[in-house]
This record gives sequence, C-alpha cells and structure tokens, in this order.
Amino acid sequence: MSSLQSISYINELMEKYNLSFKKSLGQNFLIDRNALERIVLEGDISKEDIVLEVGPGIGVMTKELAESAKEVYAVEIDQRLMPVLEETLAGIKNIKLINADILKVDLSFLANKKLKVVANLPYYITTAIIYHLLESDLDIERMVFLVQKEVAQRFVAKVGSKHYGTTSVTLNAYAEVELAFTVKPVCFIPKPKVDSAVIVITPKEDVQFNISLLQKIVKKAFLQRRKKIINALSAKGELCYTKEDWSAFLKQCSIEESKRPDNISVKEYISLAFCLENAGVKE
Repeated sequence: MSSLQSISYINELMEKYNLSFKKSLGQNFLIDRNALERIVLEGDISKEDIVLEVGPGIGVMTKELAESAKEVYAVEIDQRLMPVLEETLAGIKNIKLINADILKVDLSFLANKKLKVVANLPYYITTAIIYHLLESDLDIERMVFLVQKEVAQRFVAKVGSKHYGTTSVTLNAYAEVELAFTVKPVCFIPKPKVDSAVIVITPKEDVQFNISLLQKIVKKAFLQRRKKIINALSAKGELCYTKEDWSAFLKQCSIEESKRPDNISVKEYISLAFCLENAGVKE
C-alpha cells in the first residue's frame, strides 16, 4: 500500500496542514487500492493519453493516473489542499495542478487535445459537473466518475424502471453510459453514509438535435410522470402548446398518447425534439 492510501498518514497530513475534511465540498477521499486500480482500468488509460482529473483531493488517484497517462491536469477547488498536493505529488513531472472551480476555469488550452476525464465527484454537484463537461468544447473520448450509487442508478436507468427520469434521458441522449462497479463506504476517508458507484460515460459523436429543447421537453414530461404523456406535455408551463398541437407532434413521432413519460424511450424523446425543431420551435 502506498503511504498516500494509509489512513494514519492521511491523518498526519491533515494535522500537519491544520486541515479538516470539508463537508460542504463533499470531501471523501478514496483510499482503497483495488478501487483505484479498477478506475484507472475503466478509463483505458495509456501513455498516449491526456487526463483531466476533477477534485484530486490529496492526490491519491492523481498519482495512480500519472503512472499510466502521458499527462494529468488536476483541477482542485480547495486552495487549502494545494500545499498538500505539492507535497504528495512532488517530483512527478507529468502532473499539472490547477487551483480552480471546474465549472468556471478556462480549459481552452486543452481544446485541441483528445482527453479522458476521471473524477471522484462531490455528491452535491455531480450532475452539474458532468453536463458542464459534456457541453464544453473539449474533445472528450471517455469519462470515468465515482458518484453516489443512487445517482449512478438514475444515470443508467432503462425505460420503464423506477429510476428512469429526466437525467436518464438527457444523459443517455448525449452519451453511452454504463455502471462499472460499486464502492463501499469503508473505501473512503472519511466514510460517506451511502454506497458509491463508478460509471463510464462515452460521449456520442455529432449530436445533431437541439439539446436545450430536448431538456425542456423531458423536464416537462417528468414533472407529471404518472400522467399520460399527452396530458403531461399539455400542462401549463414551458413549451405551452395546445393539446391538439401535442397530439400532432406525438403522432408524427409514432408515440402513443396514452404512454406515460417513464415508458417513452430516449430515442423517442430525441425524435420528439427533432419534430418540434422542424416545426419551428426553437426552445
């Protein structure tokens, strides 16, 4: 076991730098060797790859990534952890540390490089970070995220299942998503209260449909997921069209009006977005 994966060493580091784990930033550091190795394996990382890591924490996963990758750019929001990272990653030449918020930092210097993204994401901001990266101009080949298990279940949920909803549809419209494996709380310091899971996201190439329009359609549909789709879409709110209009849109897409929102596939929702856009609906 690396010293970085030793609980006693981590506690010594935190004491040395007078640090505490920040709950507001979702700081639960992964220290399990097997889980770390499996994450790198799921990333399919080689010496030709450039890796963007979000939230390196104290550098445990960063070090693992650097051993397999050509370069690692690690973006850490917590300024307090920078001196810790400078110590734990000292001497490793292929790591670049960036003290910034991943949602705000300018990563345009990576725009022309093929990237793989790996992160142990804070539970409270998981979805925002994933969509931010998917909607960026970065050329991302593959993303591997450690997230809350319940969130992972929504990401990979199939049509008709209890977890299938807005996030399931919009994320799977963007990318291929799979759940790789689960991780128990004992694998972290401090231990979270719930299980975690590793998901692998492969962005789809040449997404042609209007993403914003799709999101609005799906959000409106799932606001009343127990109703028939015709009634859910005809309700007041965004995209306020008559029931007759929605009936025509659904018919054009070969979607039965009696279906409920959670029984409509990702492909059908995309078809509906195309249909509205072709009818002149922008957003």
